[in-house]
Amino acid sequence: MRRLSIALVVKYNRFFVFSLMWLEVRRDPRFDDLSGKLNPDLFRKTYDFLAERRAQDQKELQKALQKTKSHEHRERIQSALKSMADRERSEQQQESTRQIRAEHRKEERERVAEGKKPFFLKKSAEKKIELLHKYEEVQKTGRIDQAIGTRRKHTATKGRRGLPSRREHDDA
Repeated sequence: MRRLSIALVVKYNRFFVFSLMWLEVRRDPRFDDLSGKLNPDLFRKTYDFLAERRAQDQKELQKALQKTKSHEHRERIQSALKSMADRERSEQQQESTRQIRAEHRKEERERVAEGKKPFFLKKSAEKKIELLHKYEEVQKTGRIDQAIGTRRKHTATKGRRGLPSRREHDDA
């Protein structure tokens, strides 16, 4: 027997007033004032165990990488390891910039206590100080020539971006 298709018709009451009371209120603690302000130092200390857990996971992934023979599975593990390493590197960079700022603030507090006017670093000055610290670290490792060569290549490609690309000339 053939089934009849029935059109879904919902009657709409035009006098119905939509109320927001019926909606469930969801809030994101990252952007809500009720959760309070973020204290980065306290946050770092509270969730420090996660860094240890990530290091454990990284070791486990490296062991799994050695055991796997599947090419697809190996690629997935390698990409996960790479992302973990990148995340760790970026966290170390953020930590170093945080330490530089804290150091500068401490020095400024001492100067203000002596009676001098407070001086706040611009972003460009912070970047210069950060580059100096990176330079000193690279100098300690002894790879200064390699680092300077990489930096030169980077600035050279940056300069070439604005230039027009090579054109093909027609001889005919």
